[in-house]
Amino acid sequence: MQTFSIVVPLLGNTVSNDNTLASILQNRPDGCQIIVVHGPEYDDPHNLAEEGVELICVRRKPNLIRYLNHALEVSKGEFVGLVRPGVCLSDNWHNTVAEAFAHKSTGSVAPLLVSEKRQTQVVAAGVQKGMGFRRTVLGTGKSIRAFQKKTPQLYGPTTWVGFYRRELLNAIGRIDEQLDPFYLDLEIGLCLSTLGFGCQPCPDCIATIDRPNLVTREAFKPHGTSAQRAFCRHVLHVGTTANRIQSGFVRLLEFLASPFQMWKFRHAMQRSRAMRFRENDEIFSDDISVTARHFRRGTAPTPQRASGRKTDHNESAEFEEAGRDAKNLASEKRKLAMKQDSRRDGERAA
Repeated sequence: MQTFSIVVPLLGNTVSNDNTLASILQNRPDGCQIIVVHGPEYDDPHNLAEEGVELICVRRKPNLIRYLNHALEVSKGEFVGLVRPGVCLSDNWHNTVAEAFAHKSTGSVAPLLVSEKRQTQVVAAGVQKGMGFRRTVLGTGKSIRAFQKKTPQLYGPTTWVGFYRRELLNAIGRIDEQLDPFYLDLEIGLCLSTLGFGCQPCPDCIATIDRPNLVTREAFKPHGTSAQRAFCRHVLHVGTTANRIQSGFVRLLEFLASPFQMWKFRHAMQRSRAMRFRENDEIFSDDISVTARHFRRGTAPTPQRASGRKTDHNESAEFEEAGRDAKNLASEKRKLAMKQDSRRDGERAA
């Protein structure tokens, strides 16, 4: 039987928090792990700990990505669900989600999110990659019937409600907390796509939200820095040759459209800040491409979230293995760098 770990980051108001937790507790399957991540001001007024809920206190500034990173360190289920305050799960959600994960190439499952007051109208069906890695929310305003007839292609579920294979999240590792928090869903979707896994829309699994305007408002928030960083972090999606040309062209189009949509002007201006993260993004690009090669070869990659201290023996064994496999598993960019280093060493020796 599949097991679930449900992560609830308490970032919303008290009423929304209570409704979300009540729906999860009421409809949880056997063996379901519930993880609530909160700030130091939360004092567990409903004694959730007695209900078997695991509480994680994060004393740093509240941040959706930070909260998820902490929760994944203790998650144990085969699948991880992220449910934000204000969203309520319906009964039997776990069976429909498990069925959607039946295909091994499914990395994430996207339920339909509808308004609590108008449950025939879709608020969000998932996220897609727009031009220039812009985050695009699909399905807003459409009817459920339309989605049940023809499901769209998605990169992933929204951060409001979605489910993922835990082993894939562990393989990705800690997500950079300096990305825009609402870009988290597309960032995970891009990573899973690189690893060779897709998102399965699940129109039969319907979740409700009490304040749908929060979802639509978030869809138009400028996130130019995160989108521009994706050109470096997810270079396999665009190719190195087209990278600079496409990123420059996209920025120009956003400036041209800005008189009609002012958020696009701020979005375009933010893209210039991406250079400060260049080094870290290049390292991430290398790491995710190496992990993708492991999955393509059918070998288990070393989990990026491995807990516990490594022994000297394990460290030595991993070092030797890395030395043997470096040329076979490194990304094309890192291979080129190794060749250049070897050439320089040869020139110095000569």
